[in-house]
Amino acid sequence: MFWGYLVPVRPWDDVRLSLWGETAEAVITDAGEDSDFGDDGRLHESYWAAYAFETASGQRAVGETRGSGGLAVWEGERVEVEYLPRSPGVNRPALTGGPWLPVRVLASLFMLAMCAGPGAWLLWGVIFHQDSLGLRPSAGLTY
Repeated sequence: MFWGYLVPVRPWDDVRLSLWGETAEAVITDAGEDSDFGDDGRLHESYWAAYAFETASGQRAVGETRGSGGLAVWEGERVEVEYLPRSPGVNRPALTGGPWLPVRVLASLFMLAMCAGPGAWLLWGVIFHQDSLGLRPSAGLTY
């Protein structure tokens, strides 16, 4: 639920679309822009577009996309979208996330290793070297 507020496609859906997504031609049904003053006092503009498409099985589906770049589409224009055949409600404009997915996954794994690595190394040393660190009493020691 948290991701739904931040990105139009959740990370798991992004992976599913990259692996099993099919493409269809959509028609922009509505488009516009929103502007709002941010906490920094500057004007922030965002653009949105709603689209409708028909799947290969003939089912009609709709979607929406938002961005901060310039408005690149207008009502009535045709665009390509990716969708999941078993769940057409999970969709996105084509080429908005797929090609960079491997790079994002590798970068995430690298950051995980950098953050968790030192702790795991320390834990490994404590678990397997308790005798030499004096953390476990020896078998012959009596109290």
